[in-house]
Amino acid sequence: MTEYKRLGDYIREVIDRLKRIQKTNVTTYVREKCLQHNNAHNSIRDIEEDTTIAASYKNQAIMASVNSGNIPLDELELYLRKVPVEE
Repeated sequence: MTEYKRLGDYIREVIDRLKRIQKTNVTTYVREKCLQHNNAHNSIRDIEEDTTIAASYKNQAIMASVNSGNIPLDELELYLRKVPVEE
């Protein structure tokens, strides 16, 4: 049983390390790519309909609005669950 415990501990360490890496990646992405697209929109729909934001920058504008607190995380989650997965 100790082998399983060690394996479980190792897996938890790897998962924690990957979570830290992912958090760093998201923080860096928001800081370097999204903040330049900061806007005052309060919904994802408003960003999608805003013709002054190029289609290629819509996701960055969404992340900037979420980061600034204009769009709640719940709305972002619903939006992301509807986005088709590319394979």
